[in-house]
Amino acid sequence: MASTNKSIARITNRPIPRYKHIAQLSLMFIALLIALALSTVLAMELTLGTL
Repeated sequence: MASTNKSIARITNRPIPRYKHIAQLSLMFIALLIALALSTVLAMELTLGTL
């Protein structure tokens, strides 16, 4: 328990922007994949006319 408190204190006292940057990049990548999948489905529906 003491080690987790130390690590939490160390993270809160000294924020690491690299982790935030990696999290933002992964979220943007996931959003890009979702948008790509949605646009692919929409293009298939429009071309096949099954909408």
